[in-house]
Formats: sequence, structure tokens, C-alpha cells
Amino acid sequence: MSDNRPLLLRTELIAELTERAREAGVYAVFRFEEQRSRSIGIEGVRVEAVESSFSGGLGVQAFTTSGHCGFSSIDDPETDRAVRALDRAVAAAKAAEAAGLDANPAILEIPPETGQVFPATSYAFSGLTVGEMREHAVVVAGEFAAAAGGLTVRTSFGISIDSWRIARTDGTDVHFEVPRSMLHALVTARENGEAVRTSASITGNSYELLLDREARDGLARRIAKAADLARELLTAELYLAGSYRLLIDFALAKGLAHEAFGHAAESDGLDSSILGRNGRFRTGERFGSEKVTIIDESIEGDNAFQPYSGNGVPRRAVTILRDGVLKESLADVHTAHRAKTPVTGASRLSGFASPPIPRMSNIRVEVADPVPIPQGKDFYDWEPEEVRDLLIEAGDLPEGKKIIFLSGYRGGQVNPALGDFVFNCTAIYELTTGDVKLFKPGIFSGRIEAVLHSIARGYGPLRLDAAGTCGKAGQSVPSSGGSHHFLLIDENPQVRIGGRS
Repeated sequence: MSDNRPLLLRTELIAELTERAREAGVYAVFRFEEQRSRSIGIEGVRVEAVESSFSGGLGVQAFTTSGHCGFSSIDDPETDRAVRALDRAVAAAKAAEAAGLDANPAILEIPPETGQVFPATSYAFSGLTVGEMREHAVVVAGEFAAAAGGLTVRTSFGISIDSWRIARTDGTDVHFEVPRSMLHALVTARENGEAVRTSASITGNSYELLLDREARDGLARRIAKAADLARELLTAELYLAGSYRLLIDFALAKGLAHEAFGHAAESDGLDSSILGRNGRFRTGERFGSEKVTIIDESIEGDNAFQPYSGNGVPRRAVTILRDGVLKESLADVHTAHRAKTPVTGASRLSGFASPPIPRMSNIRVEVADPVPIPQGKDFYDWEPEEVRDLLIEAGDLPEGKKIIFLSGYRGGQVNPALGDFVFNCTAIYELTTGDVKLFKPGIFSGRIEAVLHSIARGYGPLRLDAAGTCGKAGQSVPSSGGSHHFLLIDENPQVRIGGRS
């Protein structure tokens, strides 16, 4: 559990700032943040870096009655400095009003909100000293190095608690904490000057990733498989470039939903998004198969959990695509009106010194009537041959045909204005009824609308813990998501994989 909630002590300061803002004739938002974090990086069993940090401060956003805005921040929110920060934000808002800059009074109309959300954790942040964390991490790194069977392994562990208190002059006062942890291993195989890297990671919210045997053993098994894959990829060939019937896993599906569709659905970018027209969300238009639904939702315990927006608005589930038809945008209070979409509390910020902007949390692709898989079988226990057999049993891989299985997600790029995407996977497998062949990873590219129309089937329950970091407008925040264990995509000339010509 959390063992320190200092932001509860800011009540008197919030009251004073609220009174001063009212005297100045402005509406204001006060965002207090305090973050504690620790991390360690280990090459083999040699500790490379250990870091421990504390940061925090106050961001103030002031609005005139016309909706003109000013912003200021400080990293030491004592009373006098906080008052001066408010004065600067007020002055900036009134200067914007005098200059006739763009205004948006929408925030003045949202209802006040109060609440507290403190997720439970298995261990307190201060439950281990930095030295004890280091000792446990070195032991774990040794286990991972052994699992990799002689390959180079870099182990990293990070833990943080991000505490927020967001108040507004309308009486809003929400206080929440976001505990996170991640244990990651990067495996490298080398031969004849060539290097192949694979990885495995798990997320949690405290030291359980280091201390709980089940979590450690599960990741060690995945590292052993990642090491085997890295060795095999050293001698694998490139696959022939072209359009094929494809199978992707939940991690690649998360990347597709997040990068190629989620960002396009954010309400501040609809002037240059395939999902917008004249700055407005294209609600009601078809963008995918009637089997496909895309939802973004903040989930407690998840790597990207956030119960309230950066303006103190409850973050709700957003159905971006329902049965292939556009429904809702990821909209904050400042851009929802122009986008002609409801406010969904979708704004996030990387820290108190940044203004909030529309962002995803945990985004998922759901497919109607997924094929069931054996209960109790973990995704990471699936072998490519078992995936092939699943497709055969479902009637999706007949004799004489092939399906190209793209495994893992390694990042990529997207043009939201055109809906074009280019992603990288970890490995490619050619699946036929008589064989499974491994090939080097290739580029997965195409048009997002073409992919969404070509999704034919999902296999297994939803798996939503594909974790990463999302960058936008100079701000980085944790992201998560996924889909069913596997998604089948019918052949489409606008969807390709790259490889040898």
C-alpha cells in the first residue's frame, strides 16, 4: 500500500489560491504532483546504474470569463511561490484576452467533481531500501542470465508512485495515485558481426515483480524462449515481400490500435487526421469491418491507469469504433466542442509543468465471436506449431494454403492524415498444414482502414497488458492495450509485409 500521501496537506493552500483567483475574476485549475521513483539497470549480474528520485510541483491554469487561458508552473509549491505562479497565469490569461487570441470557455461549464482513488499495492514504496532493491534485483538478474543460456542479458527494474491532486475554483478536488513497476530483460545474440535482440517484460505496481517467485519464474521462462528465438533468428532468412493472409498477436494489435487509430481519434488533431473533416470527428462513418470494435479505457492496476483527466474530469471508457462505425473521439474539455464530440475525460499530462492534452490510456481491439482457446493456457506458453493447429481446428488454415504469423511489436511510424502505418515485428512464421518456418522480422505496413476492414477473426480472450510509452507534443506517458490473443487479417493489397524482393 502507499505509505505517504503528502498532497492531502495542500488543502489550505488550495483554499487560499481559490480565493485569490476569485478575487482576480478568473477560473483556475491547480495541479499538484509528487512522484517518487527508483530504477536499476544490470548487465549480466553487473550493476550499471541505480537511480532514486523525487520530483513534484504545481501547475496553474487560469481562464478569463471569455475563456482565454494562461499557464504557469513551479517546482516548489510553497504559499508565496504558489501565489506568484497564480499571478503569472492570471496575467497571461488577461494578456491573451487583450490580444484577442483564441478562446474556449468550455471548461467554465463542466460540473465540479470530488473523489479519491488510491489503488492497493502488495508492498509499500518504502518497504525496501534502495540497497535492498539492488540486492534483490541482482539475484533476479542472475536468474535471467542463467535462463538465457550464455547470451547477453540486460535486466532493468523500475518502480514509481505518481501522486496527483487536481482542484478547480468551482470546488472540484480529486486526489489519486498511480503506482507502477516494470521488470524488463533485453536478450542479445551475436554471430559473425550480426546482432539479434529479443525481449520480455512484465508490469505491476510494486516490488512484487522482484519478490514474488511466481512472477520471476514466469518471466525467466519467457526469457529462455526469447533467447532461443534470438539464436534461431541469426540464421533465418528474409521472407518474400508482398500481401498475404496475416495473423498478428495482441501486442502488435495494440500497436496498430494505438499508433494508427487511437492518435487519429484524439480531438486536438482532427484538422490533420483521417478520422476528422474540417476539424470535426467523422461520427457515424464506417471505418472497419462490422466485426471490429475499438475501445479506450483506464483500468485500475494497469500500466497506464489514470482515473481522472488532467482537468479533474472522470475518465470514462470511450468506444471509438463500434461494429466498424466511428462513435466517439478521445476528447478533452478544450477541444471536444469544435470536434462535435462529447467530453470523455481523455486528457493526460506527463507532469505538473505541462498542460493536459487528449491521450489514450489502455486501448483494445475487440472482434465479435472470437474462437475459444484452451482455458488456463497463458499466451506466452503458445508455440508456433500450436498456433498453427489452432487455425487448422478453426477451419482457417486449409490444406494447400498459408498464413503469415507476425509475432511481437517493435515500434513504428504512422501518418494520421493518410492513415498509413509502418510497424516492425519481432519474428515472422510461415504457417501451413504441414510445416512451420521461421523468418527474420520484416516491416508490416499499409492503410489502417484497409486493415480494419480485413480483420476476419479473433482467437482467445482479451489480453490487455502490452505496455509501452507514448510520446506526443513533447510529453511521454505510459500506455497499454491489446486485443484477443491473435487476430486474423485477410489478404488485402493495401496491407503488406516487407522482406526480400
